[in-house]
Amino acid sequence: MLCLKDRFLLVELSYIGAPLNLYEILFEINVNGYIPVLAHPERYTFLHNKFDEYYKLKKVGCLFQINLLSATDYYGKNVKKNLNFLIGNKLIDFAGSDIHGNRHINAFERKVKIDDLTLFQKIMEQNNKFK
Repeated sequence: MLCLKDRFLLVELSYIGAPLNLYEILFEINVNGYIPVLAHPERYTFLHNKFDEYYKLKKVGCLFQINLLSATDYYGKNVKKNLNFLIGNKLIDFAGSDIHGNRHINAFERKVKIDDLTLFQKIMEQNNKFK
């Protein structure tokens, strides 16, 4: 799924695997003047425990937007582990939510479990770019 806001292009990948031509797609997005923003990279199972891939994606110009529900354990411990890695290594640029109904809304009643809340607050402040 692609969603355009200013020069940012929100890119949502499959959780199971990246497209075979992911880096070519990202290159085309960049050369056409857009900045790719990967939605919820902490949830991509094909990146779990492959932390070097996150750095590679950043190196080719991707920004990362986490899903706030990931901070509540809603998607499980592996997702939370990736989330904390990404936040702790200052790889996250924005935060958002992926609300599709009451089940997601009710999940926000859970406690946020972030290792470094100071870094998390800075990420939330970055969202001001979209005002």
